[in-house]
Amino acid sequence: MKTFYNNTALIASQYQIKFYTVAYGLILLMTAVALRFKDKEIILPELAALSIGCFMYKKNTWTAKPFHLFLIPSLTAFIGFFINQLEINMAVKIVLTLIVMMALLYSIKSSLAPALATGLLPIVTNCDSYIFLFSILLFMGLLAIFAAVFFKPEASQAPAQQQPKSVLAVLVFLAVLIIWVMICSAAGIMQIAALPPIIVLAYEHIDKKMFGAVMLYKMVTVLVLTAFVGAQSYYFLDNYLLASVINLIAVTIILHYLKMKMPPAYAMAMLPMVLPSSSPVHFALNTAVAATAILGTVYILINKTAVKLS
Repeated sequence: MKTFYNNTALIASQYQIKFYTVAYGLILLMTAVALRFKDKEIILPELAALSIGCFMYKKNTWTAKPFHLFLIPSLTAFIGFFINQLEINMAVKIVLTLIVMMALLYSIKSSLAPALATGLLPIVTNCDSYIFLFSILLFMGLLAIFAAVFFKPEASQAPAQQQPKSVLAVLVFLAVLIIWVMICSAAGIMQIAALPPIIVLAYEHIDKKMFGAVMLYKMVTVLVLTAFVGAQSYYFLDNYLLASVINLIAVTIILHYLKMKMPPAYAMAMLPMVLPSSSPVHFALNTAVAATAILGTVYILINKTAVKLS
C-alpha cells in the first residue's frame, strides 16, 4: 500500500494541480451525474480520453480550437445516434456511421480522432435515449469552456494545427475497418467489431511514418490491461463513481510504468460501464483480439507494404 501511495503521488506531481483537477473533475462529475440519475447513457468514455489529453498531456492540436472539442464530437454523436435508429443490422450501421464520420472529418479538415468514438458509442451500446445527446452537449460544452479558459493562445503565436489525413489514408482506413466489420459479422462476434478506443488509436496512427513492433506491443498491452481493470472495477463495485476513481488511478499508473501517453486507455477503462455486461477476462480477451487485428493491420500497412499513407 505504501508503494502504491508513493507511486500515485509521484505521478500526480508531474502535472500542475489545476490541470490534474480539471481533467479528473470532469470525468468524475460525469460519472457522479450518471450515478445520481441511474442512467448509463450519461457516461461518455471518450470524455475521459479528451479530458486527459487536453489537461494532463496538453495536446495543443486539441486545445488550439476549443469550439471544435464541442462541435465535432457532438456532430458525430448525433450521426451515430440517428443512424442507430434505422431498421438495419449492426454491421451496416457501423459501416454507414464510419463513412459519414470520415466524410465529415475530411470535409472540415479535422483529425480529431476521439470524435469517431462518440459517433460509434450509440451504435455499440444500442442507445435510443435522448439523454445521451444531452450528455454529449453538456459535457463536451464544459470541456470546450475549460479548454478556452486554460489554454488562451498567445497573441504572437499562430494556433497549433494538426494536418488532416490524406484521402488515401482515409480510404485505406475505411477499407480496413469495413473488412474487419464484415469478418466479425460473418463470425458472429459483433461485440468486438467497433470498440471505440481501438478505432481511435488506429485512426491516429494510420498515416504515421513510423509505427514499430515495440509500440504495437505496448499499445495492445495497455488496452488489454485497462480493459481488464475497467471491467473488474465495475464488476465488483457496481458503482460508476467509485469504479471511475479506481480506473483513473490504475490507468495513470499503468501508463506511467510503460512510459506511454495514451488518452484512449482511459476511455477503454470506462467502456465496460456502458457495454452489455461481460466478465473482466472475457472483455480483456475481446479487447486483445480486436486490438491485435486492427492495430496489427495498421502496423503491416506502414512497415510491410509500399503504400505511403503519410
